[in-house]
Amino acid sequence: MFCGKCGAKVEEGTRFCTSCGAPVLESTTQKQAPPYNSSFDAVGQYAATPPPTRNADVMSAENLQQMFLSREGRLNRKPYFFAGIILGVIEGVVVEIPAESVGTLLSLVFLYPNYCLDVKRLHDIGNNEQLAIISTVILAILTLGEDSIEPSDMFFGLLAVVWFGIQLYMFFKEGTHGPNAYGPDPLEGKR
Repeated sequence: MFCGKCGAKVEEGTRFCTSCGAPVLESTTQKQAPPYNSSFDAVGQYAATPPPTRNADVMSAENLQQMFLSREGRLNRKPYFFAGIILGVIEGVVVEIPAESVGTLLSLVFLYPNYCLDVKRLHDIGNNEQLAIISTVILAILTLGEDSIEPSDMFFGLLAVVWFGIQLYMFFKEGTHGPNAYGPDPLEGKR
């Protein structure tokens, strides 16, 4: 099997070319480049939509869905930080409006977008999603125990410190330079 962009030979089952970092289509032997997009469709094939440009509507439904509901691709530190702030503000407003039990349920709904952001950030660092799973489980425990936490409860305090440490690692750890197993470098040409 050969890369559709640069023509380099790639191993069966490889998702990205080790030479140029382009996504590899399952049965391509062409030297023509596939349309560029860092996301895959539901069956794992390369999506045919072009990437958003600087002039594109950043707040479009497709871009927001890719940002908050997709685990595919990589996310560098700056968009990770701002997306986390946006998600936190929205969650804070939405959760405080209804009754207490509904607010806790809504907080749990926001766990998946948080998880997706964490997974893409870990992909940029070159890690798989195991740390994101741990972070999300800790956040779920803290959310469910929020109403019953006493100031002297060491268990919840320790969980909060571990969760905060994971978040600091993901924010401060620089992403891998160039393409990795999870996609092309989001800062390609900007470093």
